[in-house]
Amino acid sequence: AVGPNVIGDIHKRRGEYVEALRWLRLDYDVTVKYLPQRHLLESCQSLGEVHLRLGQFPQALTYQKKHLQLAKETDNLVEEQRACTQLGRTYHEILLSSENDHSAIRNAKKYFKAAMKLVKGLRENSPSGKSPHLKELIDSYNNLGMLELDLDNFEEAEQLLNQGLKICDEEEVNQYDDARTRLHHNLGNVYTELRNWNKAKVHIEKDIDICRNIDHIQGEAKGFINLGELHSRIQKYDDAKLCYERALQITKGLEDEDALVDQIHQNIETVMKAAEVLEELKKDEQKLKKLVRDTSNARGTSNERKLLCEQHAWLDNLIEKARMISAWSKHKEFSKAKKRVTNELREKEKQSDALLSIGESYQKLRIFGKARKWYMKSWNMYRSIGNLEGQALAKVNIGNVLDSCGDWAGALQAFEEGYRIAVEGNLPNVQLSALENMHYSHMVRFDSVEDAKKVHEKIENLKQKLNQHGARDTVSDYCSETESEGGDASDKMLDQEDSDGHAANTYSEEPDDHVVLASLVHRSRSSSNTKASKIHSIQKKVDRSCDMDERTREVLSKSCSNQSGKRRVRVFISDDEADESPEIDQSKKKRTNRTDSLSTSGA
Repeated sequence: AVGPNVIGDIHKRRGEYVEALRWLRLDYDVTVKYLPQRHLLESCQSLGEVHLRLGQFPQALTYQKKHLQLAKETDNLVEEQRACTQLGRTYHEILLSSENDHSAIRNAKKYFKAAMKLVKGLRENSPSGKSPHLKELIDSYNNLGMLELDLDNFEEAEQLLNQGLKICDEEEVNQYDDARTRLHHNLGNVYTELRNWNKAKVHIEKDIDICRNIDHIQGEAKGFINLGELHSRIQKYDDAKLCYERALQITKGLEDEDALVDQIHQNIETVMKAAEVLEELKKDEQKLKKLVRDTSNARGTSNERKLLCEQHAWLDNLIEKARMISAWSKHKEFSKAKKRVTNELREKEKQSDALLSIGESYQKLRIFGKARKWYMKSWNMYRSIGNLEGQALAKVNIGNVLDSCGDWAGALQAFEEGYRIAVEGNLPNVQLSALENMHYSHMVRFDSVEDAKKVHEKIENLKQKLNQHGARDTVSDYCSETESEGGDASDKMLDQEDSDGHAANTYSEEPDDHVVLASLVHRSRSSSNTKASKIHSIQKKVDRSCDMDERTREVLSKSCSNQSGKRRVRVFISDDEADESPEIDQSKKKRTNRTDSLSTSGA
């Protein structure tokens, strides 16, 4: 039965997965009928891999678990290690592909760690002077690093992946070995998330170069997708589009890669819409500058407050557009300008909103110390005016910052406090945000299954109520024509760097980074806190001429929902192996299958 397996493998390498499946099933049937069970090892492994590449997870798990069982029964440690690796890959893909990740995180970790333990044992027990199973060892570091990356543990991922590269160098692995390309691929993603653009570019280009050299078509295409993503993050949309078009050209030679092709088309549409928004933002900036000059000329007149209110509305519009294309340096610039305007208006709620927006800027820029400082300022001011919604949102955001800094206990405490305040204020959308973050903490950070289940029940009950009543959180955007009380006291709460005597209508308070940041990728990874409508609804009162095309808003909203930040993954754990037939809704798949960036360890 060697013939059908070999033919099936050829089709698999060409990306012709459906045809590969036909030959591999023939191989399996012949083996079952005529050969001892131990000969099924290779058939089960191949079938499991192809089903995984087709996104058919239940079938993949069936063959992979049979592969593992046969390996244990025949005391074949090499095949056992290989089976554990592939099971880890499948659970990893389930984690990325479904909102209901039945045991996905726990099982992915379990099997990847088992694979690493097995390969280390195989190497330790090998004859001296030999270095067997080297690729499997490198791949085990890659797979664990990939998993940490998708859980937003970027530093841990960086360490594991660089250890894999270190082993490659120490063992003098060929510069064009496929083990290296997977490490470079994932390190490119890690450094993109860490906003280290230069390192990201180096690793992504190495990934592309190796894939091209070894004729790995899918890998080369995905490398160009990552490079396009990198260009999008720094708002080089023309370069991003060229990269995506190159990826599209490469994938045209592949069969059964419809999901990848669809993703590339979606990325192209996204960057084109983002480029339109960026142009609008630049034009709106010029209009704002004129408005700032008009306000300066109207000082001391009855028209001054009206013009300040118009500035506030324009800044809300600019902040929204910067958020939509994840241009966080511009977002920070506009948020600080908004703070100065609201200081002049002396409306504490709007001042608090501005402080919250500044905190968001620093959080997305990964300057977590400053993010926490500004979120605390907003929380204190919201508390001083008794605004429960603002207090709850600030607490949830503080929790996200603490989570990113590794203070998981502090993060969970902040989420719980945010939930308590949201319940007190009868704010269902903010309650949902806090609960989803609490669930993530219990499940991912503390592996606390029972606590996660309890929170999940609350989430489902709350969602049911929201669906029934169509609840919406709303925020008043009225800019009163009379000053609110207590303006001086609120000014004192702002720290020294923002009380340096500059006029409130001075447009830019401090020089921003030279790189304007944009994040329009479809990597998950994971949306940060699921904010309630507060920070998004405070921009509503903007002149209708500023409204963007609804299709643009829809495309960019989808993009933003799938990009960097925490994956508030919902995971349900039963007694280990109740995952025999996970219910996976393929229609919910949010990003491209990335099995090529995970290692097969001998596949």
